[in-house]
Amino acid sequence: MKTLSALSPILCLLAALLPPPVAGQSPSLAPPGSPSASAAIPVDQIGAAAQKQYSGDGLGITPTANGARLKALFQRLEADATPEGLWVRSTAEKDSHTAGSDARFRIRAMALGRGEDILSPLANTGEVRANKDAAAWLRPGVIEEYTTSMDGIRQDFVIPVRPVGAAGDDLTLTLELTGAHAEPAANGAKVIINHSGRELLYNRLHVTDATGRELEARMEPTNAGGTLEIRVNDRGAAYPVRIDPTLSDVDWASLGGLPGANTTVRALAVDSSGNVYAGGDFAIVGNVMANRIAKWDGSSWSA
Repeated sequence: MKTLSALSPILCLLAALLPPPVAGQSPSLAPPGSPSASAAIPVDQIGAAAQKQYSGDGLGITPTANGARLKALFQRLEADATPEGLWVRSTAEKDSHTAGSDARFRIRAMALGRGEDILSPLANTGEVRANKDAAAWLRPGVIEEYTTSMDGIRQDFVIPVRPVGAAGDDLTLTLELTGAHAEPAANGAKVIINHSGRELLYNRLHVTDATGRELEARMEPTNAGGTLEIRVNDRGAAYPVRIDPTLSDVDWASLGGLPGANTTVRALAVDSSGNVYAGGDFAIVGNVMANRIAKWDGSSWSA
């Protein structure tokens, strides 16, 4: 039998889905679209909505002697911000038994330029500064900032000044992958960890200038997936420019990814073990059948 503490997130979820009881009637789930149904939560806002309920230590940043340790429990990811960049580890069940340098992977900026001009290489080492909210890796030409959330690890590339190059050419930032390789994906790339084969998404690509104006950008794998190239149309942009993809499990963003699935989410609950419970009108989550209630365990959805 499940304990009350184990059931609490599901009970909270059911309470959010149930309409107010009417005298003399038994409560039931409100039909989709009815006035008593909870407001829909956009799929890309599930992480932000669920995070408002969480107050544990599974998300956050801890400064260390030469960098910082990052935790993203709800995506089963941990990372170390070091003078050589951000090294990430998968803590999913299938990866948790593996230790050492082979279990790590890294994505870091390696060159910066404009258009097809020769890109200027970036330094391999830099200085790390960190507090409980963010860590930053500082090198001449680019600052990498790291934060954690329910959606995973966000890696911001801040370009302080406009790179030189031919007028009208796009800003080009080349990223190097170590311990992983990349494949094309919508609005970003799929990153596959070499030692385990776990698939992550490196997407939610969002680029803004100093005024907050959103800039057109695209990301694509190059060099047989060993590098990623981000191109930004920065014409008229005010610098610094911020490029901010997020690293999360490939299935996290696949809620309703199958054609024909009813994907409306209306309630969320979380527990201290890093599980998210979603309730709504859906019948399919990712690639599994789930009748209106589903569970995310950090690396997969289940009914």
